[in-house]
Amino acid sequence: MSFSAEFPKTTKLLASAQPEIFPACAVGVSFRGQDHFTNLGCGPNSLFDLASITKVACTTTVLALAEQKKLLSTTSPLKQFFPTFADARVHLSHLLEHSSGLPWWLPLHNAYHAENGRGGFDARTTPGQARAQYEAEIIKSHNPAEFEKQAVYSDLGFMMLGWALEKGADAPLDALFQEWVVQPAGLESFQFLPVSPDVVPTENCPWRARVLRGEVHDDNCYVLGGIAGHAGVFGNVGDTLKFGKLWLMAVLGNPLLDGWLTTDTARKFWQRSTVHQSVRSLGWDGVSPKDSAAGKLFSPEARGHLGFTGTSLWVDPGHKLVVTLLTNRVHPTRTNEKIKAFRPLFHDTLLSELGIG
Repeated sequence: MSFSAEFPKTTKLLASAQPEIFPACAVGVSFRGQDHFTNLGCGPNSLFDLASITKVACTTTVLALAEQKKLLSTTSPLKQFFPTFADARVHLSHLLEHSSGLPWWLPLHNAYHAENGRGGFDARTTPGQARAQYEAEIIKSHNPAEFEKQAVYSDLGFMMLGWALEKGADAPLDALFQEWVVQPAGLESFQFLPVSPDVVPTENCPWRARVLRGEVHDDNCYVLGGIAGHAGVFGNVGDTLKFGKLWLMAVLGNPLLDGWLTTDTARKFWQRSTVHQSVRSLGWDGVSPKDSAAGKLFSPEARGHLGFTGTSLWVDPGHKLVVTLLTNRVHPTRTNEKIKAFRPLFHDTLLSELGIG
């Protein structure tokens, strides 16, 4: 049965959102072992800039596998990898659950280009220079008084996690991602710096002076060369759904891949943070009790992540459900924020048609 026949209300909702909320979208749903897909304004294999889904698809998963390989631990102090980081209380787990005391973001990229142009940015030399400066500025931004006080979502913490992984595993982050995640899991579309011509466009960037297609939208990541722990991965809807299913089945105790992500590891990363009022776990977001992007019908066991470009992935062991919505809502401009109201409506409509709620 086609997606439109199976989910007529969801199909109508998606059609009504194009192009006002997003020019293109792809949806993947896995429910009790059955997969369903649809796409509008793009092909079924088109690549999307997954933005912060990178945090779970790459950094969180690579770190989970590194712990299984005993190369590092979630309890490893950040200071072990960055000796100039003063607060010995901060472990990698605090970065994963966003409770380290780091702020959410800094416009680090601004130092490497003009306000409305590339200025002195040089793709050959700037990323190396930026890496050292970013690291120093992030370390300087840490506020010890905020340690474990609350969950403050932080791109900066995941940049540090990516670099800690490189130090702990003695290999570049993108190489670890390819060797440990993409290849064994068969997620061929997942990649930094994509070479495919079938990539949906994102923003008409004022300082890069072009519509971005196949280069990362996130400015801080772009200045780093397009590879970072917080952003940079591209992928299609099929592989994004498959990635969610791999975590789902591991959490449920039936891993789809032998010798990859174990149930013990997956459940450890699924465990809710003890930080006051946080719904997060290690690397993953949870369903907020009020105004969640996931809507109102996912179970309390659900975990997921959003991406600034208009992407999302939710994995729900309680309902044996995975849902991914990939869009390019930032095309042609990030000022279009209508996706915020659309996401919960989409999820509630879809889950209702699945008979949930």
